[in-house]
Amino acid sequence: MASVIKIYALFLGSALLMFGGGLQGLLLSVRGAEEGFSLLSLGLIGTGWSVGFVAGSITVPLIVRKVGHIRAFR
Repeated sequence: MASVIKIYALFLGSALLMFGGGLQGLLLSVRGAEEGFSLLSLGLIGTGWSVGFVAGSITVPLIVRKVGHIRAFR
């Protein structure tokens, strides 16, 4: 029973992260269009956000491996 609760907690956390990422992408474009940004700038903002997410996903494990998890998140 305890392992089922842990798995549900993992799935809930993953679902919240996916929901937040999708909402972020949606709200960036909607708010940017409302503020009068051009389509090119909105595309560059969305692309930059995605590139930053991928770059962070690649570099953060390297930093954690190099300096340790305590110092990496200080």
